[in-house]
Amino acid sequence: MEKNQLSGDVNNDDSVQRLDDSSTTASNFFKGISYDFKTVVSLILSSTESLMNSNSNHDSKELNLIHDNANLLLKMVNQLLEFRKLENKEFDLKVSKTSISTLVSSVYSNFQKEAQKKEIEFSFNSNANSLELFVDRELVRNIIFNLLSNAFKFTPIQGKISVDIYEKENLVCIAVKDSGIGISVTDKEKIFNQFYQGNNNQQSSSGIGLYLAKAYAELHKGTIEVISKENVGSEFIISLPKGEDHFSENQLIVEEDIQVEHSDNLTDSREHIKEDINSNEEIVLIIEDNDDLRFFLKSKLKKSYEVHESDGINVESRILETIPDVIVSDVNLPQKNGFELCEFVKNDERTSHIPVIMLTSLDTDEAHIKGLKSGVDMFLTKPFNLSVLSESIESLLYNRKQIQKYLKQLYLNTSKERPNKAEGKNKDKEVAFIGKLNELIQKHLDDSSFTVEILAEELHISRVQLYRKTKAVLGITISDYIQNIRLEKSKELLIGDNDLSIADIAYSVGFSSPNYFSTAFRNKYDQTPNEYKHAHKH
Repeated sequence: MEKNQLSGDVNNDDSVQRLDDSSTTASNFFKGISYDFKTVVSLILSSTESLMNSNSNHDSKELNLIHDNANLLLKMVNQLLEFRKLENKEFDLKVSKTSISTLVSSVYSNFQKEAQKKEIEFSFNSNANSLELFVDRELVRNIIFNLLSNAFKFTPIQGKISVDIYEKENLVCIAVKDSGIGISVTDKEKIFNQFYQGNNNQQSSSGIGLYLAKAYAELHKGTIEVISKENVGSEFIISLPKGEDHFSENQLIVEEDIQVEHSDNLTDSREHIKEDINSNEEIVLIIEDNDDLRFFLKSKLKKSYEVHESDGINVESRILETIPDVIVSDVNLPQKNGFELCEFVKNDERTSHIPVIMLTSLDTDEAHIKGLKSGVDMFLTKPFNLSVLSESIESLLYNRKQIQKYLKQLYLNTSKERPNKAEGKNKDKEVAFIGKLNELIQKHLDDSSFTVEILAEELHISRVQLYRKTKAVLGITISDYIQNIRLEKSKELLIGDNDLSIADIAYSVGFSSPNYFSTAFRNKYDQTPNEYKHAHKH
């Protein structure tokens, strides 16, 4: 009994020790990654403050420093996300035929300025210039980037770093060699472990770069090995198999070779959009809980739109109060997430017409499917380009203009031709809303005391919501819409088989006086009611 008790105590101590080790490892990881973030952010902030306090023109070198470090910060964030995917076994390869020399060279070129700054002899050699290899380009880029980052971190000023590509039987090898501090025999066994930091590493780091590099190589059915000697240098060799047979069919994709640059502007020519939209009248609601990003977006978009904002608190009432023309929303919000918010917008009759642009860092098929089910009109993945956001807003507003024309023709019957089918998503809700609107207007057609306020009350919405909804869906004010219906009905009565006078017709379609009716009729059709009657009655 005592023996069992003692055994239990020992096992419990082992468990506690493992938990302590795990806790220490995680703590070191987050401490390291925090220092990495702080270093990069400090560079960005100090450069920005320098530009703000400068009386002279902006220094292009400092702007480049901001740009480069912002990109580095993004890579670090992506590295964390990739680490999580690997841990959760959620990684999907996207493999395509690639010029391996061109791919590696594109990463190599990113470090040339760093080499000049540290006076490092930096070289690139390839014996496989014409060789095409099947790889996931982003993962191989990350492998080379991580290895070169380490090489520059641990190589002293006036040292040497080289990148070499060569073929070895059925393999392609990429070697990154440096004259840095090297790796001890003890550390060499552990450097590919997650969170590991070598004993001779006095620089704080996250300890996941080499772990990810090894994992990425293994996803390609390849290997990574290290040859190193303390105080002499290190050489990391990635070996990747040729051919495509080691990948499954769903991992292989067709993609243009290195590298298609993403244009800041959408490829469509939409000059006509800008002519068609009176941008000063359009309302954009930005829903974002990050104060800085919300301020930035508002400062840029207010040049073209009337911009309202929300931090995600009580956002539903903010939407109903504003009834914007477009909503730009983040996915992660403090109360309801962006998908839930979009469902609210699309399912409420007062707001169902409003297009929603979703800003998200969730670049997965599941997130996109969830967004489409909730009614999201357009996705933009963070970090997004401001020009693309502006074009996306204009595109959605242009599409809505096309739908306005369709619905106006459909319900006002202003064209003898059958209206073209509306572009965009199914607008059944908008058709149903206008149908209900028309039914109530027809019901009160002969009542000159029937007002917009009464109509809004019968629709159970506010006057402002009715005004903005009708303006958005039909492109005209609700007052004009009611008058157009009355005038269209008067045309039928003017040429119908009846003995109604102009005054009778005026009162029957809800005008308070024949004079007002005649003026409104002439303003719309360039004819008096009498002229129209004689011209069209047989």
